[in-house]
Amino acid sequence: MRFEVNRKAMLEAAKSVAKIVPSNSPVEELQGILIESNEDTGEVYMTATNHEVSIQHKVIASVAESGVMLINSRLLVDMMSKLEGEFVTLCSDSPELLRVFGGSCTFHINCLSPKNYPKPTIPFPDESVIMTGICSLAKRTTFAVSKDDSKPVLQCVNIKFKNNAIHAAACDSMRLMLVKDSAEQTE
Repeated sequence: MRFEVNRKAMLEAAKSVAKIVPSNSPVEELQGILIESNEDTGEVYMTATNHEVSIQHKVIASVAESGVMLINSRLLVDMMSKLEGEFVTLCSDSPELLRVFGGSCTFHINCLSPKNYPKPTIPFPDESVIMTGICSLAKRTTFAVSKDDSKPVLQCVNIKFKNNAIHAAACDSMRLMLVKDSAEQTE
């Protein structure tokens, strides 16, 4: 793997996906960010998961060689914030060793094995819905979510897309909240 990318774009993407990385997970791979580069498209995907939520962020880069690496999330964010210059280069000569350089600084990092990473299935853009008003929807339904750990199915908000509308429901076995908002269809 070898690619050159805008340092600020890489830093923002790393910060974005690192938000869900569990810091105290007994599964070491879950503390990492999976980085996949594609030389055909010039895209770099960064993926993180905690088995409940997954985030994938795409960054456009100058990709010389495709590859996959799994890097500790805190280490990646710290490196990107400390490196100098507008662009940084990430390259691996072996599956477990990554070199990151920018400006006058170079890091040599031991990485985790990407083979053991529980990569989530992220839907294709055709299967996605553009949705606004998530915060409003959450404020109107999450108060009715159960706080009881013995009822995990009631600790969620059920969201359905039906007839150009978004339906959200939450229940704690004592009260029920249903919300319906219109959804715009994009083409």
